[in-house]
Amino acid sequence: MRNPNKFLHIADLHLIKNLHLKTVGEDIHHYKIKKNILRYIENIIIKENCGAVLISGEIEAEYPEEIYPFFKRWLDLKVRIFVVFGDHDTFIMRRGLKKLFQDEPYFYVIEEERMVKDPSLNFNVHGLSCEPKQEGFTEDFNRIPAKSSEKPTIFLTHPYHLSKIKMRELGYEYFATGHIHNFYIEKIDENIYLGRPGHSYSFWDGDGKAWPTGGIIGEFNERELTLRQTLFPAPQTVRFFINPFISKNGEVKFKIENCSEIKGKQLKSLMKGNWHDSGYRGVYQGYIENTREVIENLAYKMLAVFKDELFVTPSDSRKMRRKYGHSRALFSAEHLLKHPEDLQEFIDRSFKAMKTTQ
Repeated sequence: MRNPNKFLHIADLHLIKNLHLKTVGEDIHHYKIKKNILRYIENIIIKENCGAVLISGEIEAEYPEEIYPFFKRWLDLKVRIFVVFGDHDTFIMRRGLKKLFQDEPYFYVIEEERMVKDPSLNFNVHGLSCEPKQEGFTEDFNRIPAKSSEKPTIFLTHPYHLSKIKMRELGYEYFATGHIHNFYIEKIDENIYLGRPGHSYSFWDGDGKAWPTGGIIGEFNERELTLRQTLFPAPQTVRFFINPFISKNGEVKFKIENCSEIKGKQLKSLMKGNWHDSGYRGVYQGYIENTREVIENLAYKMLAVFKDELFVTPSDSRKMRRKYGHSRALFSAEHLLKHPEDLQEFIDRSFKAMKTTQ
């Protein structure tokens, strides 16, 4: 039996094929990388000896059969799986997933609000899914009665914006949420925490931003809970962009997002700028002369620092789609260093098209 006090919390798998994204080489296609990460989660379960996996919604598989083999392999490790649904989980996907696992006693799909008391675990899981646009969720959440169980309890859901007054009233030790794709842990009260693990891979179709990617490992010691982030061993996505709408002393602003402090120090020795901790990712930023030669020189230096990572470009659904056939693109730094023609496209795409461009 696995550790009955320990769990892995993940969210926002978004197992969809992105038709708006250009990738150079199938080996870096985000759909393939997400599948590799789902395989790696099996290793986390074994290494951490987790008794349960909590999934805070947004599986978003086009066909439930695509996610089935991964969940089945986790179940074969004698782990309990708890699933709630999020905004983007369609009725067809929900129904299909429940049907696929209807005969699996340790796969708990919690659609309507209910408490699950698995006797093999030293904690309960109280779950509540949400509908598209989270309609009616707040009202459903506020109707839940205060905790009555002696066991520690996790509240598993997708929306992250929960009333702190209600969380304190419920008295659950951990509120496992998702929806926003960056890691976050907040202490709400004495031994009451809210956690957001981020998502399964740091590229999402919605806005092309880059975040560190991973999950949360939690462990109960009686009623005391410890939480920590675990990063997935996949190439991180980094976002570099130039903002011609912000200038200083004749130079325009640039940013490099999802930049660790160590990488920031390396960049500092190569180019003007400063690193700061943004709370959930590091950002290196500065100002640069807006000429092709200077920007290309900056790009080469930056790519050499991030040679094992991937770069996602800002969204521009019109201009870049007309010119290159896709509104966004994903390149490996290694590829860009070896292919000058794709580097030119990368630089073209790295300019914000409007002040409001993501």
